Order: sequence, then structure tokens, then C-alpha cells
Amino acid sequence: MKDYILSSGLKIGALYIFLTVFAYVMGVDFHLNESWSIIKPIIPYCLLFFFVLRYKKLVGGYLSFKETFTVTIGSIVAGAFISTFFTILLFNFIDPDFAVLLKDATIEKMVVQLEELPESNAMYGIMETLIEQTEKEDIYSISNLASAFFYSIFFHIIFSLIIAAFVKKDKPIEISE
Repeated sequence: MKDYILSSGLKIGALYIFLTVFAYVMGVDFHLNESWSIIKPIIPYCLLFFFVLRYKKLVGGYLSFKETFTVTIGSIVAGAFISTFFTILLFNFIDPDFAVLLKDATIEKMVVQLEELPESNAMYGIMETLIEQTEKEDIYSISNLASAFFYSIFFHIIFSLIIAAFVKKDKPIEISE
């Protein structure tokens, strides 16, 4: 199981890297595109689902919830760790100027959203504060990207539990007479 988790995690990590490089090559506007922001996190979960189903087949078609969850969470966290490591390298060492461009474009997008809100809207003050914090902070720093990885584990656990609930199949209990 450990080898399978590592192998799957490496492949998912490679997919995350490919998606990051693809968005990087396409540019800042594509990187911040709302459709891409929805599609990018879904693609690795599709691959993860495939890997879990393949593992289930490899072990004879039966996987307990615990085994399914272990394969799922181990693979996705390993892939996300590889992705985070690559993203840290990209935005802090390979091309830190791109991180600055992304931050500036993010702030511009937030300002446009703020201008669309009436000042009486409760979100107006929150958006102003968020813009100020984003301007002050290096959102692509090593510490912020590492923190984002640890926060993302919560979501990985939720999705892994859902996948495990759908994929698990316990061995039938045999009653001998």
C-alpha cells in the first residue's frame, strides 16, 4: 500500500506541477481566471479517484473504508506537498517577478469587485480590509504557501472521506455451517 500511495502521490504531484506550469505559461490573466480556479483543483481529484479505483482492483475488489481513506489521503497529500514545494520554488526563486504580477493583478481584481459593491453592503468593509492586508503581505512567500498547504489538508480530508465512502467495499462475511 505504501508504494502505491507514493507512486500515486508522485503522479498527482506531477499533474499539479503541469497545471501550475501551464497556468504560468498562459500568463497572469489566465492564472487568475475564475473558470481555471474552479477546474484546476478538480482535475487532480479525478486522477485520484482513478488511482483509488485501480488500487481497489489490484487488491481483489475489496477495500475497507480505512484502507480506501488511507490510499486517498496519502496520495493527495503527497501530491499537494510536491505541488507546494514546486510553487515555492517558482514564486520565490525561479520567477519572483511573476508572483509580484499575480499579487498586483489579484489586488486589481479585488478593487474592481469592491467598486461594484454599494458602500452599504456588509461585504464592503470586509473587502476594503482584505485589499489592505493583501497589499501589505507577500501572499506568495514561503511561509504563506506552506501555511496554505497545511490549511488545504482539511479540504483534502473532507474530499478523501467522500471518495472513501463511495469506493469502499467490504468483503462479504462468510458464514460456515
